[in-house]
Amino acid sequence: MKTHTILLLAILSILVGCSSPENKSATQQQTPSQPAEISDNGNNLFEEKCAACHGADGTAGIANAANLQISKLDTISVIRMITHGKSTMPAFAEQLDTGEIKQITNYVFNLRK
Repeated sequence: MKTHTILLLAILSILVGCSSPENKSATQQQTPSQPAEISDNGNNLFEEKCAACHGADGTAGIANAANLQISKLDTISVIRMITHGKSTMPAFAEQLDTGEIKQITNYVFNLRK
């Protein structure tokens, strides 16, 4: 299951990097606009899985959580962070599927100022 999830995330990462019609690099900070139902689900997932540490507006910083309003991570890096975590953040690969991770990623970009 975990190998399957990692493979799907790798494919998603490639698609995200190659899908831009303007051939933008994967390190740019932009994300496509999302339909309302995806945005709402991203918001709900964020509230359920992320807001306890990041706060509802992304600025809480509880337990060294990043301020998501000023984060400079690109789309692929946010997906990797949610999936694999790091020393100060748990991995969510076992709790969220690739679609849910993408929805949270899109929502995180909406928090940026």
